[in-house]
Amino acid sequence: MVVAVLLSLSVGARAQSRPNFTGKWELVPEASDRGGRGGPVDLGFEFSAVQDEKTLTVIITKPPMGELNKRLYLLDGSPTKESVTPDSAIVRTSTVKWDGQKLVITTTTPRPGMVPVEVIQTWSLSAPDRLAVTHTNNATANGSVAALGIFRKK
Repeated sequence: MVVAVLLSLSVGARAQSRPNFTGKWELVPEASDRGGRGGPVDLGFEFSAVQDEKTLTVIITKPPMGELNKRLYLLDGSPTKESVTPDSAIVRTSTVKWDGQKLVITTTTPRPGMVPVEVIQTWSLSAPDRLAVTHTNNATANGSVAALGIFRKK
């Protein structure tokens, strides 16, 4: 009896649905803390996300220019690689993991002769139409910088 209950709880915990971040999102500047920087976190002022069982695709846009950047993340934790330079000399690697209901994206970009840049974004929904993204990176001379972007679904 006890074993059946424990198995039931274990299966239920695994079956718990993950949040889906699909939608068009816009930054809410007055609710965000950009870590003392002039611009928003890596996602810009507007972006779209498309999520299915296996992937999260993020398309960063800047009106009126349109699509600036498209990133693909594998939700099973497998690394994805993206060239940062036209000659593919520098390639950043991203991995994803779930921390309960939060999605954690870690991106590492090598810098020749310097410490690699590590950016960690943690995504969470505070409501179906509100997305919080914490962003930390080690790319400054003064150590890590943290920022918080609050986005509203359009």
